[in-house]
Amino acid sequence: MISPIDKLVDEVWGYCVIQRAPKNEETLKRWQGDEFSRLKEGFVIHPLPLELSGLVQDAIKQWENIEKQVLDRLKMSREEFLIKFKELREDFLKQGKRWRPILFSLYPKVYGAVRNMEWVNLFSWMLPHAYREQMDQLQQIGRMVTALFYIEIIGRTDRFSGPDPLRRIEARWQMVDSEWTFPKS
Repeated sequence: MISPIDKLVDEVWGYCVIQRAPKNEETLKRWQGDEFSRLKEGFVIHPLPLELSGLVQDAIKQWENIEKQVLDRLKMSREEFLIKFKELREDFLKQGKRWRPILFSLYPKVYGAVRNMEWVNLFSWMLPHAYREQMDQLQQIGRMVTALFYIEIIGRTDRFSGPDPLRRIEARWQMVDSEWTFPKS
């Protein structure tokens, strides 16, 4: 059986997301080096059809259950977790020494909470803009989903053959941690 989140990923890609071609070679090169710009400029998000609002609610419920389990294992609130994550991320990006102990305390408890990058895409930038009726709640979910998957990617960095997964998740974090939104279509 397909989970509500996985089903919603397919529906949102099918009904709401249109990928744009780069206008010129300069845009293409910029998008290849700047994932955040590619997301902002390379996609148009249309509103979610009303008949899918029940599926959105089912996906939110599924996520709330997952998040509760993770936060219970961590013995933290959402706010405490996000503070800890930001500390980890900032030190990791500065190539400091404080991020490893934080990672080792979080990674085993959060591993597997977010199934894949498609869940991150759904909650970090697609759904909040396709279903603006619940944008604030969806952006909060997007922060958690992105932060949890970011931790997984940092925990697996030695296994990746390049910076692409880090570049992709960092762009999504920038999106959920900023006030930027897609223009209304």
